[in-house]
Parts: sequence; C-alpha cells; structure tokens
Amino acid sequence: MKELTNLLRGKAVIAYNVCGYRGSRLIEELEQHLATPEYAELRPSRAELETIAAEAMQETPALDTGIFPRRLIDDLAEENLLRQIVDYNIQTAPIPQLALALGGAIATAATLYGRKVQTPSGLRPNVYICGIAPSAAGKDQARQIAKQVLIYGGGEELLGSEGINSGAGLITIIEEQPSVLLLMDEFGRVLHAINHFKSGAWQREIITYLMQLYTSAGTSWKPVAYKDRRKNITVDQPNVVLYGTSTPQVFFESLSREDMAGGLVSRMLVFEGFRGDPPRFCECTDPPKEIVDYVRRWIEFNPAAGNMSDFSPSPAKIPVTPDAGQLLNDFVLQCHEETLSEDEESGASIWARCPEKAAKLALIRACSERFESPEIDVPEVRWAIDLVSFLTSRLLFQADRYLAANQTERDLNRVKRMIEDAGPDGLTQSVITSRTRGLSTRERNDILETLVTSEEVIRETQSTATRPALVYRIAP
Repeated sequence: MKELTNLLRGKAVIAYNVCGYRGSRLIEELEQHLATPEYAELRPSRAELETIAAEAMQETPALDTGIFPRRLIDDLAEENLLRQIVDYNIQTAPIPQLALALGGAIATAATLYGRKVQTPSGLRPNVYICGIAPSAAGKDQARQIAKQVLIYGGGEELLGSEGINSGAGLITIIEEQPSVLLLMDEFGRVLHAINHFKSGAWQREIITYLMQLYTSAGTSWKPVAYKDRRKNITVDQPNVVLYGTSTPQVFFESLSREDMAGGLVSRMLVFEGFRGDPPRFCECTDPPKEIVDYVRRWIEFNPAAGNMSDFSPSPAKIPVTPDAGQLLNDFVLQCHEETLSEDEESGASIWARCPEKAAKLALIRACSERFESPEIDVPEVRWAIDLVSFLTSRLLFQADRYLAANQTERDLNRVKRMIEDAGPDGLTQSVITSRTRGLSTRERNDILETLVTSEEVIRETQSTATRPALVYRIAP
C-alpha cells in the first residue's frame, strides 16, 4: 500500500504542478489512474486520496524533475492579470502546460507595460522568454493566447512578425513598432541556424540586434551607421519582448558555451513543459471581459500625454518599498556569491543577470496586480526571486546535460542522458546499441568506457533467463 501511495503522490505532484489540476479535478485524476482491475483491492478511499493530493500540493518538486512549482502561480492574486491569463490558458488548452502558460502571460504583460513604466533605477519590463516542451505537447497554446489577449484588448499592432530572416528585417519591425512582441515558433532551430558556422552575416545580426535591444530599453537604439546619414535610424526606448518556443533537445543542442557565457541565452527566462496527458476536448472561448478591459486600460494609458510621447516616451516610475529594496539588494549579494563559485561557461554570467531579471519580473507583477498606483513590495520581489532562481537553476542543470564543445562530447552527453532518463533500472547494452545506431561500435564502446571510468555511470552484470547482460546506471 505504501508503494501505491508514493506512486499516487508522484502522479499528483505532476498533475498539480504541470497541468494545474487542483481540488476535485486533482482527485478525479488520481481516481482515473486507479480505474483498472489491478487496483481493485488496494484502491484508497476518497479521504485517503484527498490526503495524498493535499500532501502533493505542499511538496516542492526536485530540481532534476524539472517540474514547475505550482505555488508560483498560487502566489498570484486571482485579480492579477498574469493569473487571469494563466487560468484562461489552462481552461482552453487541449494539453495544459502551466509553466508555459505563465511564461506566455509574462511576455504578454511585458509588452503592454513597455515604454509606459520603469523601476526607480530605470529598468524596463522587456523580457526574453523561451517555452520548451516535447513535440505535440501544447507549446503553441501560450502563443495563441497572447495573440487573442492583445487582439481583443485592442493591441494588435503590438504583435510583430513571427518569422525574422535577417537583421535588416528586425530593424524594420522595431522602426515601425517600437513596442512589440515577437512570437517565434521553432526558436531552437533559429538559434541553430544562426550559430552554425555556415550562417550568413545577415543571420548573425539577428542575435546581435536582440542583445543590443535588451539593454537599450531605457535609452536610444542606433543599430547601424551608413555613409548616407539619411538612412540612419534611431529608436527611442524600444520595448522588444521575445517569446519563442522549441523542443528541449533542439533548443539545448543549438546552444554553445559562448551563449551561456554572455550570449542571448544568458538574458533569457526558459520555461519548461512536459509530455503529460493525451489531448482533451476544450471549448475555444474569447478572452474573459476582465482580461480584455485590463489590457485595454494599459494600451490606452499614456504616462506623458503629448504630441511627441509616442516617439520619446516618459515612463512612470513604479515605487519600491524599503523592505522590497532590501530584499533585492540581498539577492544581488546572493547572486554575486553564485558567480564566484561558477566559471563563465558554467553559468557565472547567467547568475550575474538574475537580479536584473528579478527586478523586471517584480515590476511586471506589480503592474499586473493593479492599474491604479502599482507598487513593488515584498510579495512581488519574493515571487520574482523564487521564479528566477528556479528557472536559472533548471537552465544550468539542463545545460550541463547538453552543452558540448564538439561532436564527441555531444554524443557522450546524449548517451548519458539516455541512461539517466531510464531511472534506477538503467539500460542494457543491447538497448543502448539499438538507440545509438548512428554511432560505430568503437565510438559507442569508447563513450560507455569514458562514463564508467569517470564514475558518472555504473556498469553491472545482470542475470537474465538466457545469458548475463551488461546494465548501465547513473552513479548515485
């Protein structure tokens, strides 16, 4: 019975944190799992299931599971725009992905508040986000919800092109619409194409300009200089928000150590989804009135009305309480300690950017909480710090599993992930061989020998009905 209880608690943790199920819906999920003859005599009572569900809702998922902590949603007030967009997303999603729903909501809100608000230190709400999940696992939902919310709220002009082929194309987009949400599908493939040694200069310019735009939100952006000065452009305080989607393997395998050391990825927030339940039937509905009304208020809001405000805005400063400011300062020191314990390729530059990301997220949450007199207080900062810390730790965990300097290291990482994902049972030599047919026998054996010698993997002989088999497991 204890084994079944642990199994159900694990199911409940996933259903609660990944799919957003709670209350009676969470109990129904457990009952559905038990609706098989094998559990007929062991089936827990309704009261026992309620206890299991309650315990699961209090459990913090282990980092190596990648399961998004549901409490980061529950901490948001029901009237908070972020919470409302997440709820709308989950209610209409054939495959609910709670983490991606929050990432999409943050990107949508950041687009609304751009060029309108800032922190006392001048930070703007522009963020770069990537939502990653397996193929056909519901990645597209957050992008579609972002479109719906902005269009119904009267902000269709804030939606940029969903495909950017060159740096010149990006310049055109920003020149025409200084505050814009870039919704990019297959973002991992875009990174791969740009990072490839055969990529053209016009492709590499995309990343260069995105990095410039990230740090230019509080000043002016001058992308290129031409001999003919009439061709030169200047965009004052651009607000570029990026929400890309990708599969985990394509995204992480497209990254280089340079990306981690100070490239675009060090500026990004990566939200991770999983393959959960089969698609369910959901009715497509228009965004709720409270979402549409709140979005429209922000679109119509102009903190410095005047003929030139669209060209040179004067964003309102959102105050930070003394306690919230102290919490941010403490986080700066904490992240500084992390940078000292990491080298550049292992995440030092990513931790160094975490305080800035946290301040941006606290600003976004504050403006999503209330339109009238928003304020950055302790709850906003603590939530932002918790979110950034989780996403950063998970990003570095995944990067360690994927990043490689060459093809040999890439193959080694792939085999190690394969064994790691198999759990405590490990994989037999024959299974590893069948899954790595692209490797020669020598390459495969060299990889396995390296993993065993480095004590990352344990090799054991296991008895079978026919003959002994070699089994590989991740070292504890």
